[in-house]
Amino acid sequence: MIDVIFIQQYNRVIDDIIEITKDNFIDRYKIQQSMINTYSYCFTGCLKKELTAFIKPFKRYLEKKYVPKKISSEQISNLYDSITDVDLKERCVDLITADDHYDRVFNQATQVLENCIKTKAKLLDTKLIGMSLVSKAIHSKFDQTILVFSSDESEQEAWAALFKGIIGVYRNPSHHGSKFECTREDAIKFCSYVDLLIKELNKCSVNEK
Repeated sequence: MIDVIFIQQYNRVIDDIIEITKDNFIDRYKIQQSMINTYSYCFTGCLKKELTAFIKPFKRYLEKKYVPKKISSEQISNLYDSITDVDLKERCVDLITADDHYDRVFNQATQVLENCIKTKAKLLDTKLIGMSLVSKAIHSKFDQTILVFSSDESEQEAWAALFKGIIGVYRNPSHHGSKFECTREDAIKFCSYVDLLIKELNKCSVNEK
């Protein structure tokens, strides 16, 4: 039997979910007081039908937005084939197929990128990491940079800013805590982008001076 107490409990569950997700769109799935008043004479029939009409789409909405989707074997294969850097592929693809904790992909991908910068700039013996490493290897000024991405000074400056941004925004947060939140889709996109940056690193020249 559906009664007012049941409806109130249902609405409290909705409020709790909104508080956790900060998703105010969910409020539309609550049973409004006007509806309760309208069907107060037939809780076991009319309101049951109305409640069912809310619960089913609410369930579909939650599943679509918040339940992690299983990645298919075909998608895994396509992702694996699309990444050209071997180290990046070995360190990240298995993490992308996991059910959660996709921040680990950002952690490993930036670690691979950092190592590629060290290798290309011949700085493997240095203890520099993160922003200090990038500032040393990829400078905006030709007379101070080890890696040269462009003969145009403004473009070289842009490349230096790009790598500093990637390391500063994605490397540091994912290496120094577990509060870095992202989805599987975010991890796939980031991994592919890091693969592209590694290709550019392989193409750039080394300032022997």
